Amino acid sequence: MSSYDMDRYLSRCFLRRISHQNQQIQPHSGQEISEAKVSSTFG
Repeated sequence: MSSYDMDRYLSRCFLRRISHQNQQIQPHSGQEISEAKVSSTFG
C-alpha cells in the first residue's frame, strides 16, 4: 500500500466516521441548541 493509497483510505474512513456521527447528532442538535439558549437566558 503506497502512502497515497493509505492517505485516501484514512480520509475515507475519517469522512465516513464524521458523517456517521453527524447522523447520530442531527436529530438532537435542535434540542441542544434551544436548551443552551434557555440556560444562558435564565442562567
